[in-house]
Amino acid sequence: MDRSLTSLLRDGVARGLISDAQRDALLALGAEAPPSEPRREAHSGLNAVNIAYTIGALLVLFACGWFLVRQWADLGAWGVLGVTLTYGAILVVAGRQLARLGFARAAAIALMLAVSLTPVATWAVLDLTGEWPRVPTFDAFWRYGPYSASRYLILDLATVLVVLLVWRRRRFPALMLPLSVALWWTWFHLSRLIDMGYWADDYQNWIVLAAGLALLALADTVERWQRRTDVRVREGDYAGPLWYAGLAAFAIGYMIVWSDARAWKHLMPFVSAGLLALSLATGRRPISFVGVAGVFGYLAYLASDVFKSGAAFPIVLAALGILTLVATVWLQRRLPALTSRMSGTDRMPPWPIPLSWLPMAFALVMAGVSLKDAGERRTERERLDWEALLERHRQVQKDAREGRRSESVPRPTPPPIPPQ
Repeated sequence: MDRSLTSLLRDGVARGLISDAQRDALLALGAEAPPSEPRREAHSGLNAVNIAYTIGALLVLFACGWFLVRQWADLGAWGVLGVTLTYGAILVVAGRQLARLGFARAAAIALMLAVSLTPVATWAVLDLTGEWPRVPTFDAFWRYGPYSASRYLILDLATVLVVLLVWRRRRFPALMLPLSVALWWTWFHLSRLIDMGYWADDYQNWIVLAAGLALLALADTVERWQRRTDVRVREGDYAGPLWYAGLAAFAIGYMIVWSDARAWKHLMPFVSAGLLALSLATGRRPISFVGVAGVFGYLAYLASDVFKSGAAFPIVLAALGILTLVATVWLQRRLPALTSRMSGTDRMPPWPIPLSWLPMAFALVMAGVSLKDAGERRTERERLDWEALLERHRQVQKDAREGRRSESVPRPTPPPIPPQ
């Protein structure tokens, strides 16, 4: 029996909380209880075991990918399919054996890796059936967005289908990682099924951002579900992979939009503040890391662009640095209390579900607005080019009349009239 527990029972008798008979009965019950089975697998979270799991999973994917890339041309579609199915079978057998031995998370990672090979196997099937064009990537087939998107969309949907089939047989949180990546690519390739021509750049940028925001909204929905049903305690954290994949997709999309954001760039502090609030409400600390990175990125933008020649900027930057230090100290003292007050395994986020999808809807609206702006900019660019060419033609005609030689240019034709 644990000596500290024995001392606790002895103190309980001394203080009159329990009788001697009750103490003896409790001690006898503890002696009869079978010893608890030692934990076979480390608890979840950031520890050496889970880091080793992650490194092992990355090594498996790297080894498979390296072999396929080096031997792709020699293997052919049949060889790629055979190697992929062999890898998948080994991972499935390993996952079942690890689950039987009680290593649930290691088994889940092995099965997740097997599911992640679905796009490669699907490509091999498409190539064998003649549905994947055997032409170089710079060929016109691949330069035409809707056609290439339709081919890649099959790989995305096949991955989603396999994830759902595995989900029916066995549910584990690691399945959310290939599902989130497949959903992100599905969104992107669906948007490319429509040929936007010269207008596609800004439109695609906002679509990529909307895809990341959709993953974050989906993560919030799953977070509410697992808190409402207490499934996180029983089966694991299903929302975690969606949060982290959504954060990565959002960061990529925001950096793409940032390059042409113009005045929208000054919204970065508000976006970072929103991410910090989201981190407190959900208890997901990695979200706060992205928010802090956004603040530093905005300060770097101010230093390198807006206040590049401003003499007062170093003073402002030093003041912001001091405020950051003070805020960090305050957060270290108050963050545990704030987190416990705003979040918890049984506490719902303080905003309604439709509000989670509002940022995605805003990005979609901006994608539509970008189409209109792109059309107007294209018309204006064509008009300016036509006026410059016309002026050059007039100069050539003037030089010819005055006997000076100059490089001739073709007579300009007026730009097309944009549709009303």
